[in-house]
Amino acid sequence: MRVALILSLALGCSVVNDPDDHRPGGDLDPIAANEFCGEVAEVLCEGHVDCCSAPTTDLAPCITDLTRRCTDSIGTILLDPRTGYDPRVAAEVSMEGRGYTSSCDTALAPWAGDRMGFLRVLRGTVEPGGDCTPDGWLDFAAQYSCEDLGQACVSGGGGRSFCADLGSEGDSCRRNDDCLAAFYCDGFQPFISEGTCMPELPVGAACDEATDCASTVCESNVCAELSQETLYCALPNVFGG
Repeated sequence: MRVALILSLALGCSVVNDPDDHRPGGDLDPIAANEFCGEVAEVLCEGHVDCCSAPTTDLAPCITDLTRRCTDSIGTILLDPRTGYDPRVAAEVSMEGRGYTSSCDTALAPWAGDRMGFLRVLRGTVEPGGDCTPDGWLDFAAQYSCEDLGQACVSGGGGRSFCADLGSEGDSCRRNDDCLAAFYCDGFQPFISEGTCMPELPVGAACDEATDCASTVCESNVCAELSQETLYCALPNVFGG
């Protein structure tokens, strides 16, 4: 998924926020960065157990394992000061996720991978046009350091990177989040070449991974239809091994 899990939901501000409190998260309890993965794991594992016809794990071990995988995958990014993690936005995001899983809604898939969805807990700290150069290819936190969520940290030449508007077809990229929502980053090879933003692939097209496909499902290297089963049965593996 595109974390290949996103964030105007019907559950949005009108439900998760107090009408007299217009701050992110409303009157919900903030979720600290070091607690976010546990919260996410609980939401996704409840979805797996309740919405998959043949769950592969029970709730408790699912939460334990998925918390570990999430922490290993994005824990350092959540804690990096450049990414501007917001505990109140995290509370809002958690409530949105629960809204999807409580009804087994397949809209969870695009929500989970969109910069304005699940990943909007990372508010960024670098102003538009500012220098966000990563400290090497593995400095993933730098990629989420732009405070305008309509921008990404992209190469500006000369070994420097800057916060610039998300790319459309033909623009260079290093990851899917460098491109607008209807595009994916094709052909990026670390240490070798930049990728190119290309339209997401339709059902039936050849794919390498789920994020290549508009459906967010890549099965046997072919984009497949998104369904409750393909989404919710796969949730225990959303952060990889």
